[in-house]
Amino acid sequence: MKKTCIEEILQTYKAEKPSPEWGGGGIYGLHYHHGHIILTRAFEAETIVASTSCQIETYHYEQIGPPPRSGGDTYNAVTAVDNRIYFGGWVHAPADYRDGKLLFTNKYSHIHYYDTDNYEFKLIWRESIHHPTQWAGEVTDLEHNPLTGDLLVARGDGQQNIGAYILRKTSQGWRIQRLTKGTYLRVTTYNDKACYIEDPRWTTRPFHLKCYDLETYREEETITINPAEPADMLGPITYPRPGDITPLHTGVYLTAKGLLAIINEETVKTIRLLDMGPAPYSPFRCNNLPILGGILAAYNTAVMTTITGTDEVPREIQEASKTPPLDTLLLHITPTSIRIIARLGLRATSLALVAGEIWIATNTLPNLERYDATKTDWSTKTITKLPPTLITNPQPPPITITLRGKDIQDKPFGGIPLEGYKTPKLTIKATKTNTLHITTYTPQAETIDQDKTPIKPGKNTIPLTQYTPLITAMKLEKPDPKATIIIHLQP
Repeated sequence: MKKTCIEEILQTYKAEKPSPEWGGGGIYGLHYHHGHIILTRAFEAETIVASTSCQIETYHYEQIGPPPRSGGDTYNAVTAVDNRIYFGGWVHAPADYRDGKLLFTNKYSHIHYYDTDNYEFKLIWRESIHHPTQWAGEVTDLEHNPLTGDLLVARGDGQQNIGAYILRKTSQGWRIQRLTKGTYLRVTTYNDKACYIEDPRWTTRPFHLKCYDLETYREEETITINPAEPADMLGPITYPRPGDITPLHTGVYLTAKGLLAIINEETVKTIRLLDMGPAPYSPFRCNNLPILGGILAAYNTAVMTTITGTDEVPREIQEASKTPPLDTLLLHITPTSIRIIARLGLRATSLALVAGEIWIATNTLPNLERYDATKTDWSTKTITKLPPTLITNPQPPPITITLRGKDIQDKPFGGIPLEGYKTPKLTIKATKTNTLHITTYTPQAETIDQDKTPIKPGKNTIPLTQYTPLITAMKLEKPDPKATIIIHLQP
């Protein structure tokens, strides 16, 4: 079957030039608008636009600085209105890699737009602090304000000039203004407000959703998400880094590492969702996709990994990052259900809806950490089409989850959606007598069952059939570092 002009970008990508950064970047900012699809290849610092008129344009960030360049975007900072597709992120121009270390002297945060009428790229804002080990807050999310025409800008990754911002067009050009300081990673519009979600980074502290009036930018409310109080009452969710925040029903839904938060005005319901303990299994860096009246979210096998180690990530996360617990899963989330609809390889980086089909960008490598900088991006990136019938198909994929006792200890884990699974079961190879606590709950955070099951040394097999179609979380009463925990879901 002959491809359309837009489908020409459905291919496999590998870096063809030096692109120094932290291991694997990906394809980000996948977005379809008025017959044009845009994507950014990171760490190659290339943005490509393909159109139904068979025009294909590639931008190499010449307006930022000289080559060799690397970066582009690693959070899906893209939005569109009328004849403009706005995209943001960060770029090294030129990249400064010396003696196995990446310096940030020439790292810029940026916002551009692509003019779909004139087929041209335009830089409208950039910023650098020209520091060798720190950088100005990257543009981690963009949203258009329909009341003022401003851009709502989240800048949650960096050391200086981080926070919730707006970018507005004035007679003197584009002007950026900070609304509040902090690691505000994502932004969405909701109930005539601009709402920015904070990234608690690798901590267990409560974090905030801060909302502003869309016309006046007056602060309306600050809502706290507390990972210590999930509905299952088994204990805290650790390191809940945000994936994306999306309006749904009468509120906004936050997908994050280990949890889903449902926020309606000043009320917050938090449920444990695919919590794999310290393993960096997470929707972090990937966008949510509104589709068929719900939200498609990717919970990724590994969003980061360390090889040599780092002083910026807790040691238990670094250790767990080397042994991924399960495949990347696509979830479809509605106010009344959470269902696993597909499984993938290492990680999804971007989701888009193009002519009624799901386009998904994936990558074979996680981001590495500061002391794992490489001269090239050695990952393989792909863009693939998936049919929307995945969502309406009642049969989910078979899944196997493998957890190590030394990672889990006596902390909660799970939050597994069991809808569609006929014979789910849990196997624990234990080294001591123990008790397994099991809690089941609904997608609306209503706890249904709280059970206890005795565990003997050796192999223990526990059917989970009685908990279908609810969500199930668990914890061992006592640590068993040499135990192996396997959860097998069979449709």
